[in-house]
Amino acid sequence: AAGQLVVIYDPLTGDANGNGRQPFPGNVIPSNRLNPVTTKMLSYIPNPTRDRSDGLNNFDSIAEIEDRAVMYTGKVDQRWTDKLSSQGFYLYNLTNEPCANQLIKQSDPNAFAERNDYILKRRVHIAALNNTWLPGNNTVVTARYGYTRFSDQNTLSTEFDPSQLGFDQSFLNNLQVQKFPRATMTDYTSIGAIDPNRLIWYSQAANVAVSKLVGRHTFKVGGDYRQIGVDTQSFSGGAGLFAFDRFFTSATPTALNGGNAIASMLLGYPSGDPSNQSTVTVSSPFNAKVHYFGGYAQDDWRVGPKLTVNYGIRLEHETGLTEKNDGITVAFDRTLNPGGTLGSLSVNGNPVRGGLVYAGQNGANRYQGNPPAVKISPRLGVVYSFNPKTVVRAGY
Repeated sequence: AAGQLVVIYDPLTGDANGNGRQPFPGNVIPSNRLNPVTTKMLSYIPNPTRDRSDGLNNFDSIAEIEDRAVMYTGKVDQRWTDKLSSQGFYLYNLTNEPCANQLIKQSDPNAFAERNDYILKRRVHIAALNNTWLPGNNTVVTARYGYTRFSDQNTLSTEFDPSQLGFDQSFLNNLQVQKFPRATMTDYTSIGAIDPNRLIWYSQAANVAVSKLVGRHTFKVGGDYRQIGVDTQSFSGGAGLFAFDRFFTSATPTALNGGNAIASMLLGYPSGDPSNQSTVTVSSPFNAKVHYFGGYAQDDWRVGPKLTVNYGIRLEHETGLTEKNDGITVAFDRTLNPGGTLGSLSVNGNPVRGGLVYAGQNGANRYQGNPPAVKISPRLGVVYSFNPKTVVRAGY
């Protein structure tokens, strides 16, 4: 650093506490000490674009970003009879939005090792169907259905089989993602493409309405159904996250005197710092949704040429949030014995009690919250015309 030689110490020398470590002869790690996995990982890093020995950046590049977007729409109108007609609409939108790669361009076959490499793929599907029926001269019936699906996912631009790095099969068997693992090195840029994810928003809705004109009254009744949900899973760390620092190759394991993170990586020694641990994450899918049901009835009553009264009622029910595999908590039970060491503790003579209640377990609800069985919403509106220039409206 700053033009000075950084001494690399051998972590296998010195006493059991790491004191008295000796530098590698010639400040060079012997070839038989190089870890084959991490050495292979580092081989994908491109060569510097300029020679620097003062600790400043030694690599320059210009990001190449090419976004792509396509949209298709279609609409069909069908008149079945003089009293029945239908309309259908569909929209599909596609976008591919790459990230700004810093080290390895996305067109490079080794782009999987670039820390910012991914393509944000968005796919939108929207469909709607409307039907109108006139059973009589004073009656209109409409039925509608709508569907939306929005996929908003980080994806890999280049596939990679981690077995090429020489990992043990027992490690490979536990990976949820087949990709180049992520690695961080103190004082250096990290490597490994951004971890992918699955994120799909979806909804559908249906409603039916009937409107009938009877004398001075216009009666309307109808019903609504809606479903809103999300299907997601994060694969962050699913191919492994390896962290390397200077401590293993410094003069002592507790003080930064010499040492280099790349040297520690070449030896295959991840950081032992509790705040900088290497991990492999295992995640579970999450598919949650809510349902809505509604019904209404109302009347527009033209009492006279100057007065119109509108009155009605709406009934609604919305379910609590549910998850397909019951992977949510639904309550906190203050009387629950948490078990284990915590359950045996007491504070001021009072035993420690309380714990989370999980969906569908031991008779618990599958949904969150305490939604009412029905919500009642009455309405009343009045319109009075004093003269052609003055109208008063009131509502509740």
